[in-house]
Amino acid sequence: MRTADLFAASLRRDETHAERHSRLALQAARRLKRARQRERAARLVCHHLRQMLEHDQCSGAVSHSRSAYG
Repeated sequence: MRTADLFAASLRRDETHAERHSRLALQAARRLKRARQRERAARLVCHHLRQMLEHDQCSGAVSHSRSAYG
């Protein structure tokens, strides 16, 4: 990582699971332009987006079930 990236990472507040995967997906998408193995890089973008969505769906299901009992 470049020093500017390290500095920005040190200032970053604690991220949620979805925010982290969203950031990682964007980073992977930017690298996709210059990647030699584009298929592998594209799978990485999809992986991070899936992780972001799965976590949102799981946390949404938990909050709905709690509200039904609360």
